Amino acid sequence: MPASHRRPVPRAAGELRPAATRAAGLPGPDRADLAAYIGSLAAELADLARAADLRTLHYLLDMVRLEAEQKHAFLEARRASESESRDGGQTSDTRPAASR
Repeated sequence: MPASHRRPVPRAAGELRPAATRAAGLPGPDRADLAAYIGSLAAELADLARAADLRTLHYLLDMVRLEAEQKHAFLEARRASESESRDGGQTSDTRPAASR
């Protein structure tokens, strides 16, 4: 693929880490953001495949999109759950737990 057609990974998804960076334990891309990015790329590619009447490619790319969207939703829900448990399970409801 020519360099002019490559799409850079957005900063929100982080940068893919080379082996030396991984070995040093430095943070890598956020998996939820990366799944969302992959899903958006797959959707664009699926549209191109559909427009070119490449049915099998369209189907496969649409499956990639669906998987990426589901993974993104799962990772976001897990992040919210972990964040809530770190905060002591407190919600915006200020009533005592017994009166809820």
